[in-house]
Amino acid sequence: DTKIESFTTLDVQYTHTFGELGILNSSSFTLGIQNLLNEEASNIAVVTAFDPRLHDGRGRVFFTRVSASM
Repeated sequence: DTKIESFTTLDVQYTHTFGELGILNSSSFTLGIQNLLNEEASNIAVVTAFDPRLHDGRGRVFFTRVSASM
């Protein structure tokens, strides 16, 4: 079967900007979740069972990001 089912994920993130923090300008901290609802990618006939160019097989992914400039 060559039909691949649709695949939609919900990604969320929250960023807090601290403004000037000592010698750092525009400091920010981000928390986020990719694929919040933990949707599974459609199975296709390849070694990984999903298309790695289009989907991420890890499922739900949590992340943090910190940025600052001087």
